[in-house]
Amino acid sequence: MFDFSREGTSTLTIKLPAPQGGKTEEESGDKARPNLSEPSAQEKAMMKRMFDGFRFRMLIKVDGEITQTNASYAHKGEDGKTQYVTLFDMNIGELLKDEKEFEKLVSLGEMEDMATARTKLLGVLGLKIETEREVTVSFD
Repeated sequence: MFDFSREGTSTLTIKLPAPQGGKTEEESGDKARPNLSEPSAQEKAMMKRMFDGFRFRMLIKVDGEITQTNASYAHKGEDGKTQYVTLFDMNIGELLKDEKEFEKLVSLGEMEDMATARTKLLGVLGLKIETEREVTVSFD
């Protein structure tokens, strides 16, 4: 969800989803899911070729300059002004180049929602995930 205010300095508030807790294995369907097996060397090589250069990003860009934010990742635009915050950045190509990070990712298993993914993927090379539940961006 988004909230936006233009009183004086413009302020954008992004409310990220909270984890959905309280499910048991039965309720979440974990028992019915097949176990994910370790990919073979051939499957890994195919994945590396297929996802080379693949990147998925969710950015917020403001029309102006960010003056204050609690976002974990704020970036400058081409004009040198801080204009972007990253909510999610997954560079699959980079992730697959590092065998240990790839193994770490595979071992995490399925993720039911974005909030769960954010928690499980924190600290994985090639990923930037906003950890604040409510991100505020003030800009002129």
